[in-house]
Amino acid sequence: MIGVVLWSDPEGKSAVFWCEDQGDLAYFERQDAGYVGGSLFVAGDMVQFDVTYDGKMRRAVDPHLLQEKVCQSLPSRLRQTAQAQQKPQPTPPEKVASQSNCAKVIPFEGRRAMSARSGMRALNA
Repeated sequence: MIGVVLWSDPEGKSAVFWCEDQGDLAYFERQDAGYVGGSLFVAGDMVQFDVTYDGKMRRAVDPHLLQEKVCQSLPSRLRQTAQAQQKPQPTPPEKVASQSNCAKVIPFEGRRAMSARSGMRALNA
């Protein structure tokens, strides 16, 4: 699988990859105890890796750097897109006009209002 690093631990112990198949993100956690500091990958790096599943979690195994800083703007662009989708979009004026002609709302009359009218009819008769 090929992916782009969205996030990585500054100490190089873990990273999250956005995968080419647009499926779930893949989580990578470095297992070798002898590794000492330094970033293994940084956001925007293109990596190749194998995928395994740990329950519902997708894990990246044995990742290798293909190219550095291929898409450094990807994490921020994804954040911007997510924020834009969360903001309510204004309804276009033509849609507002068409919605106002859709239906008339008829108020529901409760039992009290209906029985009061019935009582008034009986008094008037």
